[in-house]
Amino acid sequence: MKHFGDREPTAFFPRMKRRAKPYVRTAVYAANRLLGRFDERIWLIGEGRSGTTWIAGLLNPGKRMLERFEPFHPDYNVRVQYYPKLLYRRPGTVDPPLEAMMRQTFRAGYWDKWVDQHQHGWAFEGLLVKDVFASLLAKWALEFLPPTKTILLIRNPFAVARSKIEKVGWDWAEDIGALLGDEALMADHLAPFEAMLRAVAARNDTFLTHIAMWGIVHHVLQRQFARNELHVVFYEDAVADRERVSAQLRHYLGRAPGAATAWDETSISRVSSPEQVERARSDPYGSWRQGLDEARFRDGMAILAALGVGDIYDAAGRPDARRMRFRDDPAA
Repeated sequence: MKHFGDREPTAFFPRMKRRAKPYVRTAVYAANRLLGRFDERIWLIGEGRSGTTWIAGLLNPGKRMLERFEPFHPDYNVRVQYYPKLLYRRPGTVDPPLEAMMRQTFRAGYWDKWVDQHQHGWAFEGLLVKDVFASLLAKWALEFLPPTKTILLIRNPFAVARSKIEKVGWDWAEDIGALLGDEALMADHLAPFEAMLRAVAARNDTFLTHIAMWGIVHHVLQRQFARNELHVVFYEDAVADRERVSAQLRHYLGRAPGAATAWDETSISRVSSPEQVERARSDPYGSWRQGLDEARFRDGMAILAALGVGDIYDAAGRPDARRMRFRDDPAA
């Protein structure tokens, strides 16, 4: 496990306060749960560097909801430390320890220094779980979790790959071999693409690896979910047309017109640099092409096309959910 947070204080009272915090916060969560304050649950999933941290902040103005940050990150949450990144579970599979962890996460049954790092309130109005490592678990988990509104945030795969590479020292799910070694995942979704994916892995090209991982995740999500089972938001649309995206989110979440989803054009994600944000805002649909050579673009598009996700974005970088092939689509 990786260390997160500052060192424990050496003075007696600050040290006791630090040690008592998990128990105090767990009690606070229990009180909110008894009062029904966690009855509204939102699960925001998406690839790393797709804007999930930013969108989570916009969904949760004033921190009124309890925001749980990346609880399925195996490097920082001890409860999942023995699981790989991008863990897959076939719907219907029994995994009591993981199921218990999922239930506890969505009922705020524990406090964690990593998961609850951005939360300091006492009374909450709902629960928001945001994660970039849980996409391949989502369908399995939603079968036993209490009613949960699921939002899938998608960003152009070339922009995602570039942003991941720019975040030097950050750990991403980039082991294609680990996914190819998952018998259930292979049998359910990836067997037809094994040769292609092994060839990508053999190239040892980090950029194309990130493209392939993006393609795998969205290929599986399309095969598992029906269109009405989750709400798709495109990062580029949220940047370019915030009012429309905000209205669609309010409708999906059952919030009154004009109710907060607070879209602040000046806000930026706490995990993005001003330069990265400015690049995206200056050209929301086309900035991904900056510095991308044609050969790498063709190779990336070949991977995405093979996985059936190559036309989610058109040549100009404009996304359209109607081009996604969900489970209930006639041609899926």
